[in-house]
Amino acid sequence: MKRRIILVAGLHLTATDKAYINAILDAGQQTGHRKGGLHVTLQPTDKKSEIEHYRYSTIHWRRAQNLENHTVKGRLYAVEIRERDGRTTRHIVDIVEPK
Repeated sequence: MKRRIILVAGLHLTATDKAYINAILDAGQQTGHRKGGLHVTLQPTDKKSEIEHYRYSTIHWRRAQNLENHTVKGRLYAVEIRERDGRTTRHIVDIVEPK
């Protein structure tokens, strides 16, 4: 099922990342592994807790502002992508189910 994925707080998501998030949600899972060593974790979250998570960070304070200004259209998820070299990136996405 094709869902609309809106990046609320984070750097960027590639089309491959979005397709993989869709595949994980289609399977009804919260985690997934890709052949290249990519590990993706999805956690449902709420706006208030994520704003508190980023509010006092000197590096990511703008993410809290982006969350405050965003009108949630679907469900918020915290997406953690761990790459093969050990780097982990965390994004907040709004996933809108198709009608």
